[in-house]
Amino acid sequence: MMHIVRIAYFHFISHLNRKTWIDGRVLLLVPLISYFLPIFAKAFFSHESEQWNHPWWVFPGVPKMWPSFRDLRVITSGYECYRLGYEPRIDNPCDPYVPPMPMNYPKIWLALANLGIDQEQTALIGVIFGFLFFISTLLIIQRINYAEAAVYTLILCSPAVMLGIERGNNDLIIFTFLAASLLILNSQLKKRLLFSSSLILFSAFLKIFPILASVAFIRERRKKFLILFSLVVGIFTFYLIVNLNDIQLISSATLKEDFWSYGYRVILSLLQKEFLLGRISFLKVGLVVLCLALLLLSSKRGMRFLHWALPPGSAKVDVEEGVIDAFRVGAMIYIGTFLLFGNNWAYRLIFLIFTIPQILFWIKTESSLSRLSTLTLFSIILTMWIKMIGNWEPSRWERVVMYFDQFNNWVLLFFLTYMLFVTLPRWIFPQQVVQKKNESSSSSLNSSIEVKNHS
Repeated sequence: MMHIVRIAYFHFISHLNRKTWIDGRVLLLVPLISYFLPIFAKAFFSHESEQWNHPWWVFPGVPKMWPSFRDLRVITSGYECYRLGYEPRIDNPCDPYVPPMPMNYPKIWLALANLGIDQEQTALIGVIFGFLFFISTLLIIQRINYAEAAVYTLILCSPAVMLGIERGNNDLIIFTFLAASLLILNSQLKKRLLFSSSLILFSAFLKIFPILASVAFIRERRKKFLILFSLVVGIFTFYLIVNLNDIQLISSATLKEDFWSYGYRVILSLLQKEFLLGRISFLKVGLVVLCLALLLLSSKRGMRFLHWALPPGSAKVDVEEGVIDAFRVGAMIYIGTFLLFGNNWAYRLIFLIFTIPQILFWIKTESSLSRLSTLTLFSIILTMWIKMIGNWEPSRWERVVMYFDQFNNWVLLFFLTYMLFVTLPRWIFPQQVVQKKNESSSSSLNSSIEVKNHS
């Protein structure tokens, strides 16, 4: 069995290293168009609008809701109620769902209410959000080959990503803002740091968690990073203090979900429901999990796995210029939302797309992180797809899938934390990090880590 896996692994690497005449992003459009074409056709020709999204081939594996774009409709209906004199973040009777859901977003979103936006524009805005998300993804991943296109097809057509599209969640537009911030950061604009940090700060005002993307500035020299990071975090902290009551209101109004979610609180919630327990201490559960993990890893097979997957302490870690910034943003958002927010809807996994280019680079170059990157890629694809099983057969598989998925999410947390740690610049962590020049990028980094050009 291991022999077959080994052959498949090296076969996969060989395909990843092949150069293709056609940019794989062009081929990536084919499955995306094939996915959405029947959806638009059904929506256009259906005479019973309430039934348009019921067939299995409309967002397969995704729990669908009517009216469409449920999360976005909370905002557009909130605008209607705001103009009628309501406070939609407390009382939103214009929301068509039962029961009506408050507009659980910061007050800054109400600035658009006076533009006359209402529920009639929901579908159009939702399509625009989705379009911008896919365009920004294609820009971030840059040129790819056919094998890489297959990997991105699995990710972009996964139920976790399509859940965000189906709900019209504004994480899609946050992804677009952060992608633009990364592209600007790697450009040669004179004020690239100003524009990039402004986009991150604006995104954080909209949804709080994007402040984690400020980890991208760690690429700069220590003094510049400390000044920029302190400024961005300082402004954001002031924003939090001023809007503290508003943020608490949002948190209490946000629906929590166990099955289509990730985060440390999810497993606590599952255990409480499974064993009818009272309040479970995260610290106690964390200590139990840590002890079990240490026992498992200290076993003979566990030590063999660690020796196989993790690079030796003296190994050099190759990173690709420009791509490593996106990896840090994607990894930090997953780690931060997992540990700080505790319960996040699965569509927030879209930010893991930022990590894929660097992960594929490590696999292709067979670097010291190649094996761990392969496991991480498999873990990402698995967590984005596995929920579909429970969605089709909830009575039989839901509980099994939930526990396995949460285990996988914790494993992914460990993988990303380790890779983020060992790729820190040398002024933070004296690891032998070798940064390779990205041939498709014209940017030059003022970084303190060693630059090594492709031969």
